[in-house]
Amino acid sequence: MHSPRPTGAARAAALAAAAMCGALFAQAVNLKPGKYEFVSTSQVTLAPEMQKRLPPGYLARLQKPRTQQQCITDVDLKQVGKQLSQGRGNDPSCKMTEHSVAGDKVKFVMQCQRATTHFEGTFSSDSFQAAIRSQTDQGPMTVKMTGRRIGDCSK
Repeated sequence: MHSPRPTGAARAAALAAAAMCGALFAQAVNLKPGKYEFVSTSQVTLAPEMQKRLPPGYLARLQKPRTQQQCITDVDLKQVGKQLSQGRGNDPSCKMTEHSVAGDKVKFVMQCQRATTHFEGTFSSDSFQAAIRSQTDQGPMTVKMTGRRIGDCSK
């Protein structure tokens, strides 16, 4: 069986952006700390020869909606603010080349060594929706995500 590695860069880029978007620009748009439920769906486009190298059903599983819960704390919000002020996320090869916050709308473009990611989201104090489009050396990937605050973080 061949490794699902061909989608690794695409998945990593989208997941990195998705993981960041829960707290990304949170202070600027007044996202409240707390426990959030995230629902994300992915659309991955791979060349037919790359699809043949994947285990059966792998691409279909990758593209199924996923639900997860995550606590976003004040500390998380401060760390994201620091990363953004330096113009990058968790990957040191990444640089934010464009960003804007206008009211409840957030947009940014992040250039990384193996991917370019475009983020567009709408935030309220306790929910958001976002679209993350990544172009990687393995092909394009789109992640649509919604998040809503479901309570306080457990201690």
